[in-house]
Amino acid sequence: MDDQILLFLCGLQSFALAVFHLFFWKILRWKTELAKLGVVNRGVMQIMNVQLIALFIAVGVACFYFGGTLNDGAVGRFFLGAIAAFWGLRLVQQFIFLKQNHWAMHVLSGVFALGAVLFGWACFA
Repeated sequence: MDDQILLFLCGLQSFALAVFHLFFWKILRWKTELAKLGVVNRGVMQIMNVQLIALFIAVGVACFYFGGTLNDGAVGRFFLGAIAAFWGLRLVQQFIFLKQNHWAMHVLSGVFALGAVLFGWACFA
């Protein structure tokens, strides 16, 4: 696969996850669910989500606008490898912390595996 197409797909996956995380408040019913937590835990959950959104956007921008240099040097390859490891670790954590036999969990596992494969492939392309 052409490197630019591969990095475009990496960026697309990152932006899609950013958009998905924007809807966490509604999808996960955080207005009522997070109200059950203490103020610190409630705040930490929301801060982590906002930070992940920012990270996913930054990764997407890097893939779209700096794709020509990401897999040309050591720093870019490290970046791509680190994001591949991020998604690989996220996939493992899916089975540790979210042991649910639900179609949505299976779809998410596929998305995480896809991220690990795409970014890993881009790293070694």
